[in-house]
Amino acid sequence: MEDKHYKEILTQLARGELVSYYSLKPLAKLLLSKDRVVVPSQKEIQLNILQKHHNSLLAGHPAQEKTLKLIKRDFYWDGMNKFIKDYVSSSEQCSRNKNIHHKKFGLLKHLQITSVVVDRFSKMAIFIPAYGAITALDLAQIFINHVFSKNGLPESIISDRGSLFLSSFWTQLCQQLKISRDLSTPFLLEQMDRQRGNPSFDSIHISQDSPSGKLSTKLQSVQQVVKEELESEIRRFKKYADKNRSIPPDFQPGDKVWLASKSIKATTPTKKLSEEGLGPFKFLKKIGSHAYHLKLHQQWKSAHPVFHVSLLEPVKQSTIPN
Repeated sequence: MEDKHYKEILTQLARGELVSYYSLKPLAKLLLSKDRVVVPSQKEIQLNILQKHHNSLLAGHPAQEKTLKLIKRDFYWDGMNKFIKDYVSSSEQCSRNKNIHHKKFGLLKHLQITSVVVDRFSKMAIFIPAYGAITALDLAQIFINHVFSKNGLPESIISDRGSLFLSSFWTQLCQQLKISRDLSTPFLLEQMDRQRGNPSFDSIHISQDSPSGKLSTKLQSVQQVVKEELESEIRRFKKYADKNRSIPPDFQPGDKVWLASKSIKATTPTKKLSEEGLGPFKFLKKIGSHAYHLKLHQQWKSAHPVFHVSLLEPVKQSTIPN
């Protein structure tokens, strides 16, 4: 035995001295601690014992406590609890197949306010989903998909002085399509000038100048109440939803993560035979607040590589050499 600490204990026992918790088995030349074989502080020996009690087919990859209990029956070494728990928690085979018991990652985030396009003639509004920060190119695509394709090219577009509407790309696009680009005056409330009326729409969207102005005022009041109730409902729903959610880990580019197998079509005959986690995959970049771009393996190259944080699980890095 090369371990200095245990070598000294062996020497004391060989001289017939009593050492608490330790005894000597002379024929086998083994140091015992409460009838368990003492293992020297050599990681290779400890790792070999651990693998036989955890990785073998007969062992069947038991959990941390069960693995610890199995080894403690016959062996002992300093720091064995931490060593065994670290090994089992970082085992790739175990991580792939174990169920997740913590609250799912990602606090509830309600949808952002949509983009709104209003036709000056009919007063008809088109509500368009626009997620996060968009570019002038994104804005052009939104108009093509949701406005131009359904209503044709407008003669003019009135907008505020946002950076997107002032960009050179948007300016050149309007010039090429012969659309008059009319920018509103800063801080001017009357940005939507109602120059024409349409009786078929006035019956639904009543103008302040119509004889039904009182009803219009009442409708606006009702709309404000509805808006406040919706905002209150969103806060209330988030409060209860977040009780079953948790703040996700602070993933950094280059970190490795497990991906829930339910997010990609299984390659096994039945879902029951599928692994719980796929990967590990390298995290490339964060998209928005809850989506992550992963570097998928070749076999899943056709899958969309962006996933919600609730589908991810951090890979536990082992501190055990080799």
